Amino acid sequence: LTIIGMYETIEVSFMVLEYTKFLPDGYFGNIKALFRKMRVNTVDNVEKIVKKSTKNNSNHAIHYNNGNEWLYYDFKSFLKPHFQNLPGIQNINIFGLKEVNQEKYLLKKR
Repeated sequence: LTIIGMYETIEVSFMVLEYTKFLPDGYFGNIKALFRKMRVNTVDNVEKIVKKSTKNNSNHAIHYNNGNEWLYYDFKSFLKPHFQNLPGIQNINIFGLKEVNQEKYLLKKR
């Protein structure tokens, strides 16, 4: 988002390793519970489980290409020429990115 000019600064916070209390976890738990109880043979079956997993319809399953097929992209290969590896990134829980100029960004660990 900094690259396309929407923001000058971004702060990213990740959960602490092995700490699993996260709001969406409950919704995945609802899906998992239904998944165990129902017969699942097709992608349409999975979609029904996701739709039935909450009373307020907050979980959504998305079929791509009008439900004919799922599309998968290899973003790692696509983005690799545009970015550098950040050694030790998996050990950082909070970091920020700030645009220095159009080609360089400052990484700040907290």
